[in-house]
Amino acid sequence: EPYVSYPFHMDETRLRTEIFGPKGLFGRYCVKWESQLAAATNDNNAETTTDDKGPYFLNTGPSLADVSVFELMDFHRQVFGEGAMRSDFDSFPLLLGLHDA
Repeated sequence: EPYVSYPFHMDETRLRTEIFGPKGLFGRYCVKWESQLAAATNDNNAETTTDDKGPYFLNTGPSLADVSVFELMDFHRQVFGEGAMRSDFDSFPLLLGLHDA
């Protein structure tokens, strides 16, 4: 089973219900990812820190985890549009920062 599944069907109302549900992208994964990015950003023990282009999960630069989350967010942008993507991820500013990096 994939780490994060994205429901594929043409019913936008159902899709939004699923991805915002407690087991969906926003209800489960984005909350955890935002927390992990916050922890990496506040990690005083990091050997190196990111420049103004971060945050990153490992706080040392982009990793496979960062690319994977970026791709998922970019797919969401392709499905719903730039404005909706920004609005949907508004509660997750560190994830938006990752996407914009």
